[in-house]
Amino acid sequence: MALEVVGVGKGFGGRVVLDGVSLSLPRGEIYGFLGHNGSGKTTLMRIVLGLHRADAGRVLVDGIDAFAQPAEARARIAGLVEIPGAWERLTARENLVELGRLQGMDPARSRDEAERVLREVGLDYAADRHAGSFSQGMRQRLGIGAALLGEPRYLLLDEPFNGLDPESLAHMRELLQGLARQGVGILLSSHQLAEIAPLTTRIGVLKQGRMIVEGGTHELLESGPRVLRIEGANDAAQRACEARGWKSSATPRGLLLPEAPRGDAVARVLLDAQAPFTSISRVERSLEDIYLAATRGEMVLPAAAPAQSEPPAAPIAPSRPWLRAFGHEWRRLAHTRALLWITLLPTLLGLARLWLRWSEGRAEAAKVEAGELATASGVNGFELVAWGMLTALPVLALLGAGIASQSIAGELSRHTLRNVLLRPLTRVQLVLGKLAACLAALSCGYLLLAVCLHAAAWGTSGFGDAVEILPNGQPFVMTAASELVPDLARAWWAPLPALGAALGLGFCAGSLVRSAAAALGTALGFLLLSDLGRVLTRGFDLDGVLPSDHMPSPLGDSSYPRAFLDLAQGISNVEVPAPQTGVLVGLAWLAASAAASVILVRRKAVP
Repeated sequence: MALEVVGVGKGFGGRVVLDGVSLSLPRGEIYGFLGHNGSGKTTLMRIVLGLHRADAGRVLVDGIDAFAQPAEARARIAGLVEIPGAWERLTARENLVELGRLQGMDPARSRDEAERVLREVGLDYAADRHAGSFSQGMRQRLGIGAALLGEPRYLLLDEPFNGLDPESLAHMRELLQGLARQGVGILLSSHQLAEIAPLTTRIGVLKQGRMIVEGGTHELLESGPRVLRIEGANDAAQRACEARGWKSSATPRGLLLPEAPRGDAVARVLLDAQAPFTSISRVERSLEDIYLAATRGEMVLPAAAPAQSEPPAAPIAPSRPWLRAFGHEWRRLAHTRALLWITLLPTLLGLARLWLRWSEGRAEAAKVEAGELATASGVNGFELVAWGMLTALPVLALLGAGIASQSIAGELSRHTLRNVLLRPLTRVQLVLGKLAACLAALSCGYLLLAVCLHAAAWGTSGFGDAVEILPNGQPFVMTAASELVPDLARAWWAPLPALGAALGLGFCAGSLVRSAAAALGTALGFLLLSDLGRVLTRGFDLDGVLPSDHMPSPLGDSSYPRAFLDLAQGISNVEVPAPQTGVLVGLAWLAASAAASVILVRRKAVP
């Protein structure tokens, strides 16, 4: 079993970044992946990890096609690429527990794994510190720890030694060597050649997107010309060597003989010539020598062909991936207090508007009793609920769209989306799980609003008839309460799909752009365009095709809650919209937003 890259190609904007790159990483080996900046190393690692799409080629993980079965591939591989992302409001332990649960572990096992990994990377002393307070070296170790969760079979590390102090470097070398002994295949990319030289068992050099050298570390180190150093030599020694046709060069420490014969033969020549010297030793090649020779074109070897694949391994990816994505997003909303905002703020505003209308009604009734007004509309619970809805629902729509816009773009901006995508689930499953969690949060806010408005209306006015208070103080019934009950139920379920559509537009906005601020602005722009677009649709006799047609709005309200308010006030000639239309339109827009988000996220390159 091995991790195999077969003829992978990738281009950006007409520029070829990877040109038919192939390599093979058996389990238990440490592969040193070398190349200058821009050679394509990081791009290849991102492709293997599923963060970028390849234009050509295949990636096989234990015989499993990583492009066709990404969840199965990521159940076996893990990695750290460039900037290590972390949820800064969470502690180091909480970060790892969250990733463990996304990986399919139950809470108890994920906590045990977090403790194990923190010890392995030397962060157990800072387990309860928030990740936002970590230094670069500590973040690097936390990123490596995240890659070690679940004991992966293959580990891809891009510049893992950045920011590490000497003690941490030594600890990391021991850790990687121990993992290799346990059968983990490690692909290691670093510019610190001296650090990875003692670790690697195989080396590949990438130049301008092509693999120019690949082979076993020992074979490559032994493949160059023999170079001898003669210390303590003088001009007589140099003349003796050149007389035998051995080219030499003088150094402060003596002579260097490239492409020289064995040391004992050189020693005999110098002794026969009575040329003084103190020692003869061979100059060992270094990883840097190989790298420089390869990049200068002095050492061009054909890349080794990947080993033949065994039949695909048995599936090991955990089940219920979209539920894991749902749970992750729900916990993220709770940690960022977004769940608190989406539930409390609309409810508080709705209750404030209800209280204001109830106070106005009591004041009007007092004026009628005092003879200052001829008549006044009696305030009932149906009307109070309607006023609360008209105030709260636009706010709930804005909050839902804004919060959903951060689901993808917010994590992408903070470099945590990469950590999520490296877990064993597909991007489609991730999008559906996150969207479902956002809709669940919206539903919680909607339910709390309904319960609180009903309780407040019942406690203040009760759900009685719609009446007009006459000058003699007697109520005149305009609409019976029994007639308003069915309309109240429709007023609650009719705008719900339109609210979901507004949230879906916000989620789609976050899938479209790459920064949190741009996502929020785009989401609000989508809602504004939807609201303003009603003027255009009316001109083409297309009323009702936009979700904003079925939600309360300060720019012109044709929603069912608005019509219900008129009914609750006793107005008889109200044009009541068909609630079924709003439901169908809202569901259609929500489905379209979800489909667009899936397409956008599947095509998104994650740095």
